[in-house]
Amino acid sequence: DSLLSMTVPSKSFGNALWSGEVPIGEIEAEDRREVVTQRLILVGLALLTLLLARRVARQFLEPVFLLSRATLEIARGNFAVRMPEKLRNEFGSLARAFNRMATEAQEGRLLGRFVSDAVLHAARDKDREDQARKGEMREAIVIFANLFGFKELLKKSESGPLIQELNLALKTMSRIIREEGGEIDKFIGDKILAYFTLSPQTPHEALAQAAARSSRRIQAALQALSQRLPVHVGVGITMGSVLSGIIGAPEVRLEMTIIGDTVNLASRLADLAGKEPHGGIVVDGAMAELLKKNPASDFAKGLERMAISSVKGKSREVEIYLFQ
Repeated sequence: DSLLSMTVPSKSFGNALWSGEVPIGEIEAEDRREVVTQRLILVGLALLTLLLARRVARQFLEPVFLLSRATLEIARGNFAVRMPEKLRNEFGSLARAFNRMATEAQEGRLLGRFVSDAVLHAARDKDREDQARKGEMREAIVIFANLFGFKELLKKSESGPLIQELNLALKTMSRIIREEGGEIDKFIGDKILAYFTLSPQTPHEALAQAAARSSRRIQAALQALSQRLPVHVGVGITMGSVLSGIIGAPEVRLEMTIIGDTVNLASRLADLAGKEPHGGIVVDGAMAELLKKNPASDFAKGLERMAISSVKGKSREVEIYLFQ
């Protein structure tokens, strides 16, 4: 081993010198051991810091990431997503609140299938909802479509497959009406009540054409489905004033709908149309006049005055046209 030699003069004995040797290897080894020990301590502290940081990050950041991903799923329309509620502290409360919100949104989306577009629009607009509760008179083109022959099928067919075919027919009819710009008011068994709202901003002739076009498309679509659902459709179309508003009992059910003489007349016209051999479309004089304003259109050329002037439930005479 290396030795460290040292010689120093004596202060007590004149010219005497003091000398000695120290093994320097032991000192160096001790210093190296101390350095290694300090390094190990530093590495341990660094690892402990990383572990604590990771634990803290997992505790605080992971719930944030979960919430972010769940919110993104909700935005994409996946209302079935849920957050784990076993999270601690405020994040657990946040997860439970988020899950309640997602459940309510999912239920709202499901219930939205059971109400009309008018109800959804009113629910989203406070002013519109207040106006709907008061009720308002408006001008509209009303369509009443009835599937004739369905009740006879119901007596002799299994209800399961038959309800599926009925739903297919109603879905097809409502899709056509909405594509043409109309709104579905309600389904009444095997019937559909729909309307096109008239306003100063919308040309009445264009809406009349759209209503007539949707009726013809409905006829063609039901004929294409006749092998699956052997019925024929009767469509009644009229134009006039309707009372639009929310009616019903708040503790039972509320419904946004249109009512009035115009709606009743459309229903009667649909009954007349259903008496035609293969169904048909029947319009009143007001609707016919709108269609005649474009004499070059097929709709104006297809009008045929019927030899009927009275309609069941109506005391006044009504001009009635069969729409070919």
